[in-house]
Amino acid sequence: VKQFQTDQSQRVMFLLDCGRLMTSEHGNLSMVDHALNAILMLSYVALAQGDSVGMLAFSDRVHSYVPIRGGKTQMKRLIYAGFDRFAEFVPSRFDKAFYHFTSNCRRRSMVFLITNVIDEVSAVEVTSYLSNLTKMHLPVLALLRDSRVFDFADNPDMNEEVLYRSAAAASILLWRAEAIQRIQHAGVLAIDAFPSNLTSPMVNQYLEAKAKHLL
Repeated sequence: VKQFQTDQSQRVMFLLDCGRLMTSEHGNLSMVDHALNAILMLSYVALAQGDSVGMLAFSDRVHSYVPIRGGKTQMKRLIYAGFDRFAEFVPSRFDKAFYHFTSNCRRRSMVFLITNVIDEVSAVEVTSYLSNLTKMHLPVLALLRDSRVFDFADNPDMNEEVLYRSAAAASILLWRAEAIQRIQHAGVLAIDAFPSNLTSPMVNQYLEAKAKHLL
């Protein structure tokens, strides 16, 4: 019975970007802090469902890796691995993170990559690595919004300087929407949310995957 339960248990892995793409703050917390809150909440839900969870935190190197496991003690491992994680002003090495993950996780899992994209280079890189996972895993890209860009784009002030800034912000948001569409067309599930609102869509995506038996 225990072996059957282990085989039927769904597996969830979180890849948490702690590089410069995640240095912005939302409210009084950094993007990394909001992401960790969402990870811990979803982990609590998944573990309560009898599933297994794990986490890999990285920036220009892998900082911590918690293998996918179930059980009550797994929450403690996740908290310990994430309590001292902060965003660093270094490039995010997605190649190192995905290599470490694929080398250590051979069973099909739901993989949440929590990051941000600010240019075409990072968007293409993220899309490439996630799309390569679709044959073995169920990848989910959780993109965190920068509230400042949305505020700039939604500013009705007719001042010339403000108008130029609003136009630039609107252009960035249009590019972002197109980038998300390309990611979805590559077979990757996508979440686009403000950092403080990340928990709910991540939990909903997990529950939907369970309901549809995507794993």
